[in-house]
Amino acid sequence: MLSVLQWGAAVFAVIAAALWLKSAMVKTPSSFPIHVVQPDSLSSPFGGPFGGTHVGQGQSPALKKLGEALCRQSKWSAAAAAFAAASALCQSFTIALDVVK
Repeated sequence: MLSVLQWGAAVFAVIAAALWLKSAMVKTPSSFPIHVVQPDSLSSPFGGPFGGTHVGQGQSPALKKLGEALCRQSKWSAAAAAFAAASALCQSFTIALDVVK
């Protein structure tokens, strides 16, 4: 029973590390463009931008900081996931070597 639990823990750790690494590799933007559109009166009863007139673009310092923070977070998360994967693989090899012995 203990061996089954150890194998389960090792397998779940490898899967978790792989998913964490995949999550950390998602590209996050460092900036968020803001498009300003003035809706036409006939375009939508809710004032949607379809058929509207492009007025300009803008930027937000807060959104830029958020984008930069998300990029840093992703890099640290990727490093942590890589170490978790290495740990899980070491545990898996330890269990496999114990079984072969």
